[in-house]
Parts: sequence; structure tokens; C-alpha cells
Amino acid sequence: MKGPTIRRCAIMMAIAVAVASPVYGRQTTANPHGSLPEGLTCTSCHTTDAWSPLRADLTFDHGETGFPLDGRHAEATCARCHSGLDFERTDATPADCASCHHDVHQGSITRTCSSCHTTASFADVAVGVAHPAGFPLEGAHLQTSCESCHQNDVGGAFRPLDTECSSCHMRDYFSSSLVDHQALGFATTCTDCHSTVAFRDVPFDHFVMSGGFELVGRHAAIECTTCHDGPGGDVLIPAASANDCIACHVDDYDREHRGAGFPTDCVACHDPFGWEGASFEHTFPIFSGAHAGKWSGCADCHQTPSSYASFSCFGCHLQPKMDDTHRDQRGYAYDSPTCLSCHPDGRH
Repeated sequence: MKGPTIRRCAIMMAIAVAVASPVYGRQTTANPHGSLPEGLTCTSCHTTDAWSPLRADLTFDHGETGFPLDGRHAEATCARCHSGLDFERTDATPADCASCHHDVHQGSITRTCSSCHTTASFADVAVGVAHPAGFPLEGAHLQTSCESCHQNDVGGAFRPLDTECSSCHMRDYFSSSLVDHQALGFATTCTDCHSTVAFRDVPFDHFVMSGGFELVGRHAAIECTTCHDGPGGDVLIPAASANDCIACHVDDYDREHRGAGFPTDCVACHDPFGWEGASFEHTFPIFSGAHAGKWSGCADCHQTPSSYASFSCFGCHLQPKMDDTHRDQRGYAYDSPTCLSCHPDGRH
């Protein structure tokens, strides 16, 4: 066949599928869409230029069917849901997403698709809302991806997992640099000490657990193993009390005060916020007046190292001279507290 003949055959075939209709003496093509709603005509969607593409200003509102085309649905072609473009029947059930969309969760999630997804995108999921109520995603868990926990659920099956912390965090339990959980015999029920905010967000009362040693100042910022450095996290040199600083800080004392005769009662000068800025005022004027420069160390007067409340004036003030000086003084006694009672400012 030659070209003109082929074209004539094609025209004849098109005419064969047309339905003769004596409308003003013209032929019309049968409507492939089935019965249309009242008031809806061909020109409501089509133009006289061609059947496709459709008009940009469609007068038909799909929302009137009870299924508005929003989000990604607005991008779908009519034929995706209405095969053969017969609008009287549909291949999809509006209330059943699975009639169009394959269930990648393999039936593991019993809730409706719309409880997690929107028409904007399947991947645009509010994870905290979507997760089962039995294991709400809070704190640090909100920062993880679904696949971080559902590692073997290929394609998003997301089958239920063991909700015990140890099912995911045993590696953290064994590798903690903060404190040796295994050596201390800590339970694997992480929630005994931790919250979902962060592992180091521990509601742990050191004051109660230690019998009175409160973690304040610089002590609150150090790692547990700084003090708990013995086997099983024991404190190798336990403090007798919260003020027994020297138990831990003997090296600091020796570095700064060795040979100076300073007391080992650190809190007399220091506070737990730092060694710097020590504030100490001697109640007796040893830095001025007659006593300035007359002593070389605390031990000159405080001869009992374990008690700086105890003092003696007699390292310098010998009895023969004191007896002679105070011969006519009523109430005189060669006794250090008596000396202080009469000479509180160190003057003669």
C-alpha cells in the first residue's frame, strides 16, 4: 500500500469506532468516560485543539467525589485510578490506601496509612507520632532513624522489637568510660539511672549514695573514675567526711604547702569551686603588729597538727620572762588561753 491508501484506511477505522449521531448532520465520537455528572460537558475538561492535554482551568472539582486530589495525588493521571478512563468505575478505593499502594510494612502496622503518612510524601513522617505508644520516641531516640533500630526490616517492614534498653545498648553498657558498669555490678535496666535525654543525664544523688559527699563546684564536673579508680569502681582512699579533702588532695597540698606548716583542713581556706582565690583570715594578728615576721610556719604556734584550735604562745614567750613581766598582774597564769584573753590583739 502506498501512503495515501494507508491514511485512508486509518480514517475509515476511526469512523468505524465512531457512533453516528444525527446532531445537526454531524458525527460525534462516543464518550469513553461513562455517565458524567449533570452540568459537566466535554469542554469542561477538553479544548477544541486536542483531547490532550486537558484545560488548565478545569471546572471539575474532584473533591466533590469525596476524594480531593491534594499533595502527590494532584500529580497523578486520571488513568492511574480509572483504567480506560471510565469514571463510573475506579480501580482504587478512596478509604483504602492499600488498593493503590503496596504495603511495605508487610502488615506489621495495623493502623491506617493516614495515621503516619500524608499525601505530600510517604517519607514525610512525624516519627514521634507514628511510633507505637508502648515505646514512645523521646529525647535522644527522636534523633535516630527508623533503620537504626529496625536494621533487619528491609523495605520498611518495621516489625515490633524488644523494648528493653539492653537489647540495643549492651555495647554502651560494656564500653562506658564514665564508670565500669560491669565491674560495679550495675543492672542492665538502664532506666534505673538514665533517661532517654542522654546517657549522662543521670538523676543520681551522690550525697545520699556516698553518705554525705555532695558533688558541687569542681567536683560536679569531673569523671566518676577520677575518684572511683579502684577495682570495681571503689574509691582507693575514701574520705572520712565531706570535708576530708586531704584524702584525695594530698599531692596538691604537698605541692603548694609542704614545709609551710599549713593545716590540712583545706576548707578553712578553700572552697569546692577552685583552689584559686583562697580566703583566710587569721583571727589573731600574726601579719601585723608585734607578731609580724616573728614566725616561720603555722606549727610555731599550732603545735598539734590535728587540731588548729589548739595553740601555744610558749615557743616564743618563755616562762621566766613572762612571770617577771606579769609579777604584779592580778589573774596572771602562764597559760596560752589566759594569754589570749588578755592580749586578743597581740599587744603588750
